[in-house]
Amino acid sequence: MTAAAGERPNDGWEERRERLAEAVGRHMIRYVDGFFPFFIERGEGSYVTDDSGRKILDFTSGQMCATLGHNHPAVVAAVERSGRRAMHLFSWMLAPEVVELCAGLAALLPPELQKVMLLNTGSESNEAALRMARVTTGRFEVVALTNSYHGLTAGAGSHTYAKPRQGYGPGIPGAMAVPACSPANSFRALNFLPLSGTHSARVSAHKSVNQEPEFTGR
Repeated sequence: MTAAAGERPNDGWEERRERLAEAVGRHMIRYVDGFFPFFIERGEGSYVTDDSGRKILDFTSGQMCATLGHNHPAVVAAVERSGRRAMHLFSWMLAPEVVELCAGLAALLPPELQKVMLLNTGSESNEAALRMARVTTGRFEVVALTNSYHGLTAGAGSHTYAKPRQGYGPGIPGAMAVPACSPANSFRALNFLPLSGTHSARVSAHKSVNQEPEFTGR
């Protein structure tokens, strides 16, 4: 993230920031690392503005989900329309727009990939992929790269090696790792794992956070 001079902050912003920071320390937790020492007042396009009026170029894209920019007018309009109709539904209920979105996504994919599952996070997506691999193959062993990040939920976290693993107990059965080196050597290392052959369900490769990817794939 890159900061630049921005608009003039509201009076009393320093005292407000101090009060909010105290409340964060008292009431909020995060599963890894901490929060930034400032607070965001608004976002527009590629920038967010903090409580001091500083304009910040947001390379995180809002946790990689605001790829159209912060507060894109089309997204804001869609949220407003949903707010007037039905903002949130039970997962077995469908709004027409959800079906239209899935059909539109499927139109961009090859004929053999025509099913869409809408999920919230990368961790949840990997959990679904792990379950699909196990159900489809009838096997349970999964190989991931060291220094890789797949998420921090129970299944995805068992195959994440870029974050600390101490203190959580054993991962799910069948979790194995190969060195994140060159693609050829990583795949060659599979020959040295104690794979049962009849139980191997999936090879999972994903880049580490803040690291250049060695190779990616599913």
